[in-house]
Order: sequence, then C-alpha cells, then structure tokens
Amino acid sequence: MDQLPVLIVGAGPTGLAMACNLVRYGVKFRIVESASTPSIYSRAIGIQPRTLEYFHDLGVSDQLIAEGRKIYVVNGYVEGEKAFQLVTHTLERFSTQFPFLLSVPQSKTEKILEEKLNSFGIKVERGVSFETVEEREGLKVRLRLSDGKEELIDPIYLIACDGAHSQVRKSLNIEFKGHQDPHLFLLADLSLDWKYSDDAVHFFLGKKGTFGFIPLPGSKLFRFVSPLNVNESNLEPSFDLLKRVLKERGFWDKITINNVEWLSPFTVQYRSTLCFRNGNIFFLGDAAHIHSPVGGQGMNLGIQDAANLSWKLAIVLQNYGRKELLESYNWERRPIAQKVLRGTEVATNIVAIKFILFRWFRNAALRLIGKFRAFSVAITGRVSQLKHSYRESYVSYNYQIPFIKGWYSFRSAPIGGDRMPDTGSLRLKNDEKIYYLNSILKEPTHHLLIFLGQNFIDEIPEEYYQLVSNLKYYYGTLIIPHLVVPFGQFPFPHSWKRSVIYDPEQRMHIKFGASTPCLYLIRPDKHISFRSHPVDEEALFRYLDQIFY
Repeated sequence: MDQLPVLIVGAGPTGLAMACNLVRYGVKFRIVESASTPSIYSRAIGIQPRTLEYFHDLGVSDQLIAEGRKIYVVNGYVEGEKAFQLVTHTLERFSTQFPFLLSVPQSKTEKILEEKLNSFGIKVERGVSFETVEEREGLKVRLRLSDGKEELIDPIYLIACDGAHSQVRKSLNIEFKGHQDPHLFLLADLSLDWKYSDDAVHFFLGKKGTFGFIPLPGSKLFRFVSPLNVNESNLEPSFDLLKRVLKERGFWDKITINNVEWLSPFTVQYRSTLCFRNGNIFFLGDAAHIHSPVGGQGMNLGIQDAANLSWKLAIVLQNYGRKELLESYNWERRPIAQKVLRGTEVATNIVAIKFILFRWFRNAALRLIGKFRAFSVAITGRVSQLKHSYRESYVSYNYQIPFIKGWYSFRSAPIGGDRMPDTGSLRLKNDEKIYYLNSILKEPTHHLLIFLGQNFIDEIPEEYYQLVSNLKYYYGTLIIPHLVVPFGQFPFPHSWKRSVIYDPEQRMHIKFGASTPCLYLIRPDKHISFRSHPVDEEALFRYLDQIFY
C-alpha cells in the first residue's frame, strides 16, 4: 500500500483550509479531529480581506459573503463623542476585490469549508485523537479511533493544526514560549436595540473602561467585548456581570438587550514555537502562535499559514520542487506571526489600560490623531493583512538594471515577496466579462506575467515566443505564461497562442510599474516570487533552478 503523503491533525479553520488547498494541488491526505461533532460556537468572527482572497481561490468566498455581514466602518467614541472613524474603502489602494471586513461566526466558516471538502468526496475523520508521534526512519503516528482502537500510520508529513493546546506539539516536548496577558476579557453575543447603526463596529473608550460591539450576521446581533476592570475580574461570567460592566461604563441605559446567545470570559496569551517546522512536522495556526483577539488576526493567520505551506508541500511531494523549499515556510510565516504578536499586544495594552491617568492621555491622543485620514489608512492597512510580505525570503528575488527607461516606475512597484495586487478592469480574448487578476490566475500553479509595457506599439518580440517555448519544454504546466497587453484588443495581427490579459485602462501596468517590458512570476499563494526589468530569460531560469528540479 502507498505511503500516506500527509496527515492533518485538527479540523478547525486552519486544518480545513489546509485540506481544501491540498485537494486543489492533487495531494492525498487524511484529516482527523478529536471532537466527534463540529463546533457550534461563534468564537472568531472576523475574516480579513487577505483571507477572503485565499477563500476566493478555494471557491468559498461567495458563500461566506452571502452568509456573513460586510463591515466598512469602525467608529471610535471617546467619552461618548465620536473621535475617529476607520473606513475600509482606503483598502482599495491595495487593489483588492474585498475592501471590507467580513463578520462570520467561526462555526459557519468551518461548516462551509467542510462542505467544500465533502464536495470532493473527502470526509473529516471525527472522534479520532492524535496520541503520539516518533521520528525514526520517518514518522510513526499513533491515533486513537472513535471505537477506542489504536491505529499506527507512517505519513510522510504531519501537519499540526490542533490549536493552542496542540497534542502534537506537547508530544514532541516543543516549548510554547511566551506569557499570559494580565487582562481578562468578557465576550458575549447579544441581540439588542439601540440608537447606533447596525452595520458598523462601535468602540467606546472612557474613564471607566473600554468596550465594543461588532456586528454579526442577522438582525441586531452583535459581539460584545470588554476588558474587565480589577473589581470585575473575579466575578462569575453571567448576565449580572454583563449588566454590571455596562452600568459601570455608563452604557446600560443606552441599550436594550433582547437576548444573550453566548457569554464567556477570555484570557489572552502571547505564545509561539521557536520554529514552525520540526523535521517533517509542521505547525500551523494556534498550534504555532496565539495572541490577543484585538484586531481579528488569529484565525486569518492560520488560514494564511495553510496557503503558504500547501503549494510547497505539493510540488515537493510530486517531485517537481526542491525539498529545501519547505524551509521557507518557517522563514516566511514566523516573522509575520511575531509581528502580529507584538502588534496585538501593544493594541491590547492601549485598549485595556487600567490606570485612569493613562486612560486620559490615551483618549486625548485619539481625539487628536483620529481626525487625520492617515490614521485610518495606517490602521486598516495593517489589520487587513494585505501588507504582509515575504521580501526577506530566499524564495523572493528581484532583477533590475537601474537607470534604464522605465526603471523608476518599476522600482516603485511591488517587489519579490509582496502580495500580488489584485487589479481589476481586465478582459480576456473573446470575453466581454470584466475580471480581477486573481480570477484570471485561478489555476493552482505558478503564473508568469509578461508585460509589453504601456507604450507598446510594435510586434510581439520574437524572444517572448522563445521564452514561453522554453518554459513549456522545461517546466510543462508548472508555469502558465500570460501576455499582458495595454489595450482592449490587439491593434495588429499576431500568432500568440497563449493566454492574453487585456488591460485597457492600464491599471495593471501602472500598479506593476510596467511602463516598459518586464516580467513578474506569481506563486500559487499569489505572492510575487520573481520579477525582472528588463525582460531577462536567463535571470528567470536561474531563479527557477532554485525552486524546481
């Protein structure tokens, strides 16, 4: 019997996203989950724009949007008066088709992902617990099945998506380094009536404490969140505690609570493994990093861990990619996780300041800087995760000859490691539909964008034909070339038989700094892996030799 390529432990959002990605890449796997039934709790509710782009690739973004609630505005109030407003339309500068936060209960996200997995004929093996793993002449994994029997398997790779209390991590005695935050939060899902809008996030900062309401799908449903003051932290979570918190913050008389669907205390920890890889074992999501829920980053980080690792595993298992490529998972994802840990800790400390004098300074500062558009731009850009980049990774490469024509615009464009701008207003041959770039590059493989340049008027250069011929000869379908044309159609006859992307408004050329001919190689996870100006086939093939056999 063939050896199992991948075993995924944990069927939360991260494990399910990993499974759906592996299906796209044609990798066989099993996914096990100790819980016998899916979770019914809302838990994480915020899906960021970058994660929606990944869900678009998995074919579930439309369903999630239909089930969720789009949030375009975050209102901040200081001592009852509006002090700032964050608006997500500023995210359009990143060229995304999802310039909003999507509010969806985690239970619904998991349900949609699992249904997608089931549509491929693959089931989550529920009631199956991971027990131990040993690394001797490969992996030896012991599972406890739902009937109590034991099963021993030897997967090539083990993917730990089993949460903050990861049994995989514990069985290997891997340290989960970090600390617990002193603040205790109260979370509740409420049905309520009030005078504020139902389609925006509302945060209130005052002398007596901080609290917020985040819209949930449905009529007048909100997630309430508040750091508890010292005199509240030892009380049992209950409706009486919720009432006391709102009264102390002067808000009880401004709200009518119709129903409390869920209520829970929440402790915050900041922890991370020192390495997200241990041999052929990889740690993703909360198994690798946990932090404050402020900013709605956690679940999104795990899903993006899966997007980063899955394509690398696929090409290595299929003997196309070099095994060294797997090292880049830790090099790329751990720095981002560390940055998020630090950022959410700072944000949490600002939100949950306990000393009244410091609260006064915080509130005064927000009144001042909240008036400036740059404040909204900075916060929304960071929280959306659209700025996450792998520039320092060896998988990211830039080739550029300075001071030649078009050099400056190319220099100012996204570079190797950056997220691919998802530009719109694009067209395809014999198709009147308008596309976003992400929808055109839907095949789960590498894509080479060959820009003709904004001022192109002549014939397609002969070397472009030779380039795509060599790509096909050496790499087959591993790399799909696309000619990017700054017109709505070709102004002359040609013999180009490959994909053509028409950019009639030249938005894509401008965003990619392609005033003159250049190349961009896009990874399956829609990050830029290589770019060159001018077009240089030799530099491209030197780079590809580092990734593929």
